[in-house]
Amino acid sequence: MLLLAWLLFQQPAIPEILSGSVNQEHVIIGSGVIIDGKTGLPVAGALVSLPSENINTITNKNGTFQLHLPDGKPVILSVKKDGYKPFSLAVDKRNLSAPMRLAISEQSLHDIVIDSRLHHLGDDKFSERSANAGDFSAPANGPYFLKEFYIDNINPNNNTLLIIGSIIGIDTIAAQSFRQSNVRSASSSPVKVYLNSEKLGEISLNGDNHVFRIPNYLLRPNRYNIVKVETGVNQDSDRDVDYDDIEFMNLFLKIQ
Repeated sequence: MLLLAWLLFQQPAIPEILSGSVNQEHVIIGSGVIIDGKTGLPVAGALVSLPSENINTITNKNGTFQLHLPDGKPVILSVKKDGYKPFSLAVDKRNLSAPMRLAISEQSLHDIVIDSRLHHLGDDKFSERSANAGDFSAPANGPYFLKEFYIDNINPNNNTLLIIGSIIGIDTIAAQSFRQSNVRSASSSPVKVYLNSEKLGEISLNGDNHVFRIPNYLLRPNRYNIVKVETGVNQDSDRDVDYDDIEFMNLFLKIQ
């Protein structure tokens, strides 16, 4: 496997298609390879993008890619390929010092993709010292996200997980303590996640693969279910209601 990885990185990381651009004075170049998580083989023709920057590229026959990323706060990197689960990763210059090796997994009948787009929640009012102030290029869609999804009969012996692929911009006290946010004058309440109007849990830190276990009684078999992601409210704000601006991507169910 180490030999395979070495050989892959000897190939030039030149994308077949590249669109979009960023200010070249403040750019870092990210490169890497997309592999199949089961076989370890390179995946050609995968769409690798920075949705917030409208930057896209496609992996070449060796699975390699190259992207120009804004040299600043984290952004969400997305990988999509037919037959595979959508993949996302919060990236910044700290994890781009070496080529990335990203494994994507085939989508199975036990995976339900609820939504694979990037969403910006909040009110477009945020400090420049916020966890991801420099990344909010698209306008906010309000303080919460709602999405319906359908699920068939449920085996009571199964475990069902709700997974949020990546989330950035959270300004909670926990995020500040982990140096994910430089805001000191205020902090936000956590992001809340609901299923069919019942709270599953909260998210206080930015990052990837936030997992919530769903009690079977909450799921509605052979019917539409509703998932809700609600951003936090900034504390000690001089405004009546000041929503925390966040971005998240990839929302899906995994049935085990």
